Amino acid sequence: MATTANRLTDFGPLTGGHAISAELDALLTRAARDPVLVAGGADAAGPVEIRRDLRVALDGSGGFSITRFSWCAKWRDGAGRFRARLFLHEPARRPAATFDFPADPWLPAAAAALDADGVAVLRYIPTRRITFGRGDAVVGKVKRPRTVERSYAILRAAHAAAGRASFGVPEPLGIDAPRGVFYQQRMPGRSVAELIDADNAPALMRRVGALHAAVHALAVDGVPERPLADQLAGVHADAAWVAFAMPGEAGAVAAVERHVVSELEALGPGSPAFCHGDPAIDQVLLDGDAAAVVDFDDAGIGDPYADLGAMAASLALDTRGLPHGTGAAEAYLEGYREGAGRALDERRLRAHWLRADLAVFASRLHKGRLGAGAAAAALADLAAAARR
Repeated sequence: MATTANRLTDFGPLTGGHAISAELDALLTRAARDPVLVAGGADAAGPVEIRRDLRVALDGSGGFSITRFSWCAKWRDGAGRFRARLFLHEPARRPAATFDFPADPWLPAAAAALDADGVAVLRYIPTRRITFGRGDAVVGKVKRPRTVERSYAILRAAHAAAGRASFGVPEPLGIDAPRGVFYQQRMPGRSVAELIDADNAPALMRRVGALHAAVHALAVDGVPERPLADQLAGVHADAAWVAFAMPGEAGAVAAVERHVVSELEALGPGSPAFCHGDPAIDQVLLDGDAAAVVDFDDAGIGDPYADLGAMAASLALDTRGLPHGTGAAEAYLEGYREGAGRALDERRLRAHWLRADLAVFASRLHKGRLGAGAAAAALADLAAAARR
């Protein structure tokens, strides 16, 4: 039987003969030699989450170089305290090194921000952000200093616009920009991701759809635009990465890319609306009849169908533990139609859904979450959807 370390040294189609295999295998093997990175520390009192990520620069002519590889183990000790260890390889910035949380070279303010009574880490995405609670009323975010002011400005604008909305948005409570930290109200309730099951999924997802329509109806000023050009650039980048990861399927990837790009270009930018930017069911909180939407860091003005496609694509993963036939995506879209009071442009929805499916597929390859067989099956599904 394969050991945990053996499983974690597999990176799907990028190991076992790929052009990048030798360099990637060396990094995977190095990380897997550290027992803490494989199974957590001796104080681990529950499941250990392993998060890996690979970033590669492609020069367009077959050349490549690894720009970043990370491997992070996360766990909680017997007292419920968050622990983590990060192995980070960034050859252009620093030698490969291991960091014990809260040390993170991209989040230099983490230790100071978390060094207070009543602080509990809620979530850690290595090199990107830490979300923590301070008591029962405040949530803080540690982010890269160059992004924290933008995220806080978006939250302020969304909160101001949602004053009479049917859902809550966290109130901004202050920012320490030089240290890369901002604070916001801690909203009551539990996320839909925690609440959903086979019995309540249709009703919950109809409610999520109606809430998403209400988000799109907000009149929010002073937030970034999300133009069609950004969507097209994302398609090209995702397709290039998938084709690199699966060179034998480059023709199939190119066909999916051509279809998505031609559809988005033909449809145009659409009617702009305030978009969440990273919609998912763990960002919708329910507390009885009250609801809140959180995590507006990537929000902006753009085509609302980009949001719809992203949510629909994410549900395939977020509800994969539910029985087949639950119909979460269908219920979500039904709720959105009811909340918006209009029919959807089905062609535009299909185009953005397929674009988002491609993005999810590319992300899973970046994270080594697909074996070679599963990757081939996922690409076949994308190609079939494009042909339809």
